[in-house]
Amino acid sequence: MKFIKPSLAFAFLLSVVVPTAQSASIRDDCRSYARAIKAVAEARDNLDQPSWDELLKLHPILKETEKKEGRGYLYASLISLRIINKNAAPTALMKESFESCTSGGFACLLYGQGCGPKDDK
Repeated sequence: MKFIKPSLAFAFLLSVVVPTAQSASIRDDCRSYARAIKAVAEARDNLDQPSWDELLKLHPILKETEKKEGRGYLYASLISLRIINKNAAPTALMKESFESCTSGGFACLLYGQGCGPKDDK
């Protein structure tokens, strides 16, 4: 009977636990973002109540996305300004945002990473 070295067992456990923790964190961020999109769309339909500044306080994920230059902040602000998705239902926007976030777009959408080349002009 062979025994596994403790260092190998620890490395294996880390390889299993860390990605699970990261995926749970990403899922939580995507869920928070989707809720924020729903709130933005509801405010759009409710004559901008609550205001954009209040929405940023209520949904800190939008503030984080703005700091990290994620495209999700731009998307939320365009919805708020009625430039895109003028007639889309808030719940439908929430579902679409969550699905696009969890399907691999989270890095660009939330964290501003992997969005393609940036123009340094």
